[in-house]
Amino acid sequence: MTIDVEKFLKEYMNEMEIRLNRLENSIKPRGIICGQNWIVRVKGICVTPEFDKDGQTTGVVKNNDPDLVMRFVQEDAEMLASTTTNGAGDKGESVIWADAVRDLIEELKPQLEILKNRKK
Repeated sequence: MTIDVEKFLKEYMNEMEIRLNRLENSIKPRGIICGQNWIVRVKGICVTPEFDKDGQTTGVVKNNDPDLVMRFVQEDAEMLASTTTNGAGDKGESVIWADAVRDLIEELKPQLEILKNRKK
């Protein structure tokens, strides 16, 4: 199987630009007040805990971008973060989702620039 590296990189960069645009738009002021501004993050990875039918956490989490994971009130996010770990045993933290979005944007922009400026 042969991979067209240039085509792959072009598609990947396009997807990164779309992702960055979505992230940047998610934190633009729109006059929306939300009581659930907190998310759970472990070692920089934003997660949504899975709940069973009784509302108890199952120990399983799904990762996603900070604008797409489940949001909580601060108290609930702190409680969930205190019981969330990754495979290496790193504890979770509760963070404001917009701060996590800004952190991810800062991480992704330089990566995209490296790809755009690479030598072919």
